[in-house]
Amino acid sequence: MSYARVQVLTVILSLGACSKNEAPQGHTSSTLPNAAEHSSGKFNSSTAALLKAMPDHAGDFVGGSVVIDTQFVRRSYQRGAVRISVTIAVPDATPIKYDEWVRQSAAFPQVQLDLAPNSGSGFYDCAGGSLDKACNVHIQLRSGHHIEMMGEQAATGRQFDALLAVLPLRSLAGQ
Repeated sequence: MSYARVQVLTVILSLGACSKNEAPQGHTSSTLPNAAEHSSGKFNSSTAALLKAMPDHAGDFVGGSVVIDTQFVRRSYQRGAVRISVTIAVPDATPIKYDEWVRQSAAFPQVQLDLAPNSGSGFYDCAGGSLDKACNVHIQLRSGHHIEMMGEQAATGRQFDALLAVLPLRSLAGQ
């Protein structure tokens, strides 16, 4: 395994706490049944902005409960039997910077994002390297936001693409 892959995988593993349903130690979180209940005051201004990128409905995907932490917001989306968990971290919650991310993730299959050039970079992490098999997606925006999309060992690259096409990520990228 190349040094670049080890570095990218290290970042992914360091974000592992963001992929679980509970908040990492030292963080507070709350779970809300739907976006309409965000007036509970259990989130800060940084995470409140993230909620705009996680609508209750994204195309034909239906959003589930929202987990709000001081460092991230998470919501699962479901379409039929496919369930994809989306976690968006506040800017600079991850140690890697955008240009370093682009360089280190270059060996992975790249996600085509509907963003201005050089404002976001993502890659697929798929079983056997095939987009037709179980995948996860990892995205870093130049704005400092990190996005993890976990397919629970069942979603393919095309299913991630369908969800990405309807999530409003441009607002996070400052567009």
